Amino acid sequence: MSWRRKNLPPLKALRAFEAAARHGSFTEAATELFVTQGAISRQVKTLEDFFNCQLFKRTSRGLQLTPSGSDLFQTLSESFDAICRTTDYLLQPRNQLNVVVPPTFSVKWLLPRLAKFQQLQPDVELSLTTMWEQHHYDVQHEFQAAIVNDAIVEVPNHAISLFKETMAPVCSPAFLAKHQLNNINGLSIVNLLHPTRDKTDWTNWLNANHVNNIDTDSGLVFDAMELAINAAVRGHGVAMVDLTMVQEELELGYLVKPFAESLENGIGYFLVHSSEQRFQQQIEAFKNWLFAEIALDQQNTSSA
Repeated sequence: MSWRRKNLPPLKALRAFEAAARHGSFTEAATELFVTQGAISRQVKTLEDFFNCQLFKRTSRGLQLTPSGSDLFQTLSESFDAICRTTDYLLQPRNQLNVVVPPTFSVKWLLPRLAKFQQLQPDVELSLTTMWEQHHYDVQHEFQAAIVNDAIVEVPNHAISLFKETMAPVCSPAFLAKHQLNNINGLSIVNLLHPTRDKTDWTNWLNANHVNNIDTDSGLVFDAMELAINAAVRGHGVAMVDLTMVQEELELGYLVKPFAESLENGIGYFLVHSSEQRFQQQIEAFKNWLFAEIALDQQNTSSA
């Protein structure tokens, strides 16, 4: 690989060219880099001599990249972005832990418990980012850990199992009193609240309970379970939800289970994390706390 380094253009000239190409202006590039316009022009000329080709065309509208200039600019943009990401990563405080989590898990499970973690681990600076996309098995530089919600059979070996989803219908006490849901067949005359756009949660639960006279295409459809939960609390219908995500609402009486039947749907929550040694202490503290909270939940559920 060392022989390739001999062909590297002057790095100062590359930086000047990238700024000029990004701004489409020598003047704005000079302002950004705190040099004169003439200095930018000379650096670009140095590159054009190095490559023996023209990188910019001067037009009445300003600078325009040539095909060669466009190729170089794309490569430099990607390279500089990667350098910036790595720089941010290396400059992170040693006690910082960046975790990416699904939105519903963040709002309904993690945030209500977060004060406990901060009390137990005051030296760990926890930063949370929510993402709709669930597949974060390859933790990138900007994150040290991720909570993943996915089908159990599709999860790689390095993912650490936290808990499984247990699905069941819930509604507000007022809704239950109004509609008098004495059995599952009574769902045929109420509004179903779907936590996902594919509506499979209701279908799977009804099939597991051998009920086939309910129109699962009806009702309100949401793209996050959190929204279906909120709609159920407000009395808009019966929501199919993961019981772990509504513990607080059930305990406070905002929601009730009209039926005892529940279903493990083959979906689970998993933890994946970086193998970077300098973050292992924070990761271990976060992982141990997660397991302690999950164990406490299971203890409370079994004693209820």
